[in-house]
Amino acid sequence: MTYDIRRKVLASTAIGLALQIGAVSGAWAQTDTGTPQAGGAQIEEVVVTARKVSEDIQRIPVAVTALTGAQLADQTIVRLEDLSNVVPNLILTPSSAAGTGALVYVRGVGSNSSSLYADSPVAVYVDGVLIPHGAGLSFDLPDVDHVEVLRGPQGTLFGRNTTGGAVNIYTTKPTEDFGGSQVISYGSYNQIISKTVLNTGEIGDTNLYAKATFGHDQRDGFANAPGFSRADWAGSRNTNSASFELLWNATDALSFDYRFDWSHAEQRPYAQFEFAAATPLAYYGNSPANGGAPFLVGTKYIGKEYLDPRLQANRVENTGNELTVDWNVSDAFNIKSISATRSLSQNLYPQFMGSAGLLGPVLNPANPANPIEPVGPFINVGEPGHQNQFSEELQVTGTLGDFSYVAGLYYFHEKIGEYLPADITFVLSPTSALQIHKSRRYTNNVDSQAAFGQVSYRPSYFDEKLEVTGGLRFTTDRKSMYEYDTTTSGPSPVSQYLRNSWSNRSALLSVSYQWTPELMTYGRVSNAYKAGGYNPGSLQPAYAPEQALSWEAGAKSQWLDNRLQVNLALYDTIYTNMQISQFNGVNGASQIVNAAKAHFQGGELEVVALLGDSVRLNGSLGYVDPEFVHYFNIDAMGHPVDVAAQALVSGVSHFTANIGAEYEFPHFSFASPRIRVDYAYRSAQNAYTLASLNPYSANLPIDVVRDLSAHLILSDIATGYSEVPLQVQVYGENLLDLHPRTGVVDFGTSLGIASGYYDIGRTVGVELSAKF
Repeated sequence: MTYDIRRKVLASTAIGLALQIGAVSGAWAQTDTGTPQAGGAQIEEVVVTARKVSEDIQRIPVAVTALTGAQLADQTIVRLEDLSNVVPNLILTPSSAAGTGALVYVRGVGSNSSSLYADSPVAVYVDGVLIPHGAGLSFDLPDVDHVEVLRGPQGTLFGRNTTGGAVNIYTTKPTEDFGGSQVISYGSYNQIISKTVLNTGEIGDTNLYAKATFGHDQRDGFANAPGFSRADWAGSRNTNSASFELLWNATDALSFDYRFDWSHAEQRPYAQFEFAAATPLAYYGNSPANGGAPFLVGTKYIGKEYLDPRLQANRVENTGNELTVDWNVSDAFNIKSISATRSLSQNLYPQFMGSAGLLGPVLNPANPANPIEPVGPFINVGEPGHQNQFSEELQVTGTLGDFSYVAGLYYFHEKIGEYLPADITFVLSPTSALQIHKSRRYTNNVDSQAAFGQVSYRPSYFDEKLEVTGGLRFTTDRKSMYEYDTTTSGPSPVSQYLRNSWSNRSALLSVSYQWTPELMTYGRVSNAYKAGGYNPGSLQPAYAPEQALSWEAGAKSQWLDNRLQVNLALYDTIYTNMQISQFNGVNGASQIVNAAKAHFQGGELEVVALLGDSVRLNGSLGYVDPEFVHYFNIDAMGHPVDVAAQALVSGVSHFTANIGAEYEFPHFSFASPRIRVDYAYRSAQNAYTLASLNPYSANLPIDVVRDLSAHLILSDIATGYSEVPLQVQVYGENLLDLHPRTGVVDFGTSLGIASGYYDIGRTVGVELSAKF
């Protein structure tokens, strides 16, 4: 089917379905159950801030899923990447080589690089503050109030590089009364998780309230690493986090909210060699004869990895300071300021290879005997890096008659620096190799400024059933990079300084209509933008900004006295100059290139149902159909050639789905028991874009994910202290005990090697929590 036909079919299908049922955007976020009607239990009302103001999720023309902190706890979602199992068309995976970051994809759009210089097209915000890179996203969720996932381009209100979507995380606020909570769990691989929240309540008679949190998560590795303790095996992690928040309600209309947060993460990802051409296979296979470790290679999970003793666990430390000032002058004028600084410091020891500790003869002009040295496609013995940012967002919101509005200014400044060394082994024969040391140092500076506004009109003439919304954002980005590259052979060290600026205008138009109290349909068209940038080590000019133009239609519906939600969103998005990350085996790094033009279409269906007062069902289905309309690759003569017919969109699961069921038993004298079962499915992904660049990846796809989990929860356990209710949860994750391949690094024909990354198998555990 041609592109034009597909587009017409999608549009007509969207309109037809939108007039019948609709798009949930969600599960449940901040809840306000109100007074139940005579029919019994009802699905809670969900309040989100997807448009910078508090609104009922079923009344806004935005495809957004929301999850409360209670829901996250019931499904033992303790880390950001766990959200993939409950949100359609959302994929979060740990960054393969480092393990301390996360890669985020929404509707098939994301970045497979967590490097500090790589901007993600899916923006992640914590309490309104941007986390700009995947490197800073591997953190626990100790005190989350709710999470909102906005799908599709968000170029107006969340305009900083949001061509794919946005993930908004909101933490709990200090409470008026003294209290807190403690959660501790123990599970497979000696996993210990502790989460502590303490609230002071009002301090004296000052209208000051404080909150402190502490989090700890440690786990032994799941893949045997001979010579290392289990705590250092591949797959191990050790993270700590803390936060402090001080809220001052100066008046009924004016508040000051300061928050500090800190986290430190140490992780070792699990990798294994999955392919070796004949010559590298023979060369590395001789490692035991040279006194080195065995060369392990296989396309199925091995569960054993020889670690290089020089490679420590990857370390990332994040700190943040945020001050939010909220002044509610009147219904027509509310002003909010969000000022924040964040910093990241890391030292990575990327395990690109899989089995390390290999030894082999290396050509050395100074030593004709070809000394035996540590060898491997890439050996990185430390990649220190840092990132610092400052941001300021000023928002003004209000309602004037039939109009409501949001307007604001945004400023973001960032400075990045990294040192990226690597020893690269080029195998020449079964008994010889050439090893080259390459290193890159770079600094990157970013300044982004934007002005935005959005107005919604709900005319009284239509009893506020009709809403027309328009939005506009003007953005200017300036970037500069200085880099210094050196190598042990070839040309002399090279340095360069690059500086560019880009400007963009993004717009939004949406129309929605509340046909009945049960059914709302909407249509929207919007565009968004992602700034250009640089590839350190490539000595190339800047790649161009990415542009997205999206059409979307959907519906949000509630039936059977609000005991059933059946909601739908369908979309069609065109990406121009789409930024694609490709691994370059010669340079030893992922490089971002522009892929000319791409077309993504698909949709999401979400359903929530209450069966009686004891059974709750929820499910979702996401579909993405991507293709390159044009993809220009440089041939051997230096000419651009359109290879769209051969290019595949990598990192995209065509289908994502989840289904969950929860049953609440009758209350016992000692506790209230519940049981919950969830199943998540994610189809396989291509691990490469062009076979000519990554010839070994065709047989190494990112695996299908089939994740079955179960939770038995005993709440309101009688302890004799009614003010301290206890809850016990027994859980099992990945009960099918699958080890899916989560990433692939294809080093190409120059090195003749490909590696894969795998995730943990079955885990079980018990969790005890108390509130006081």
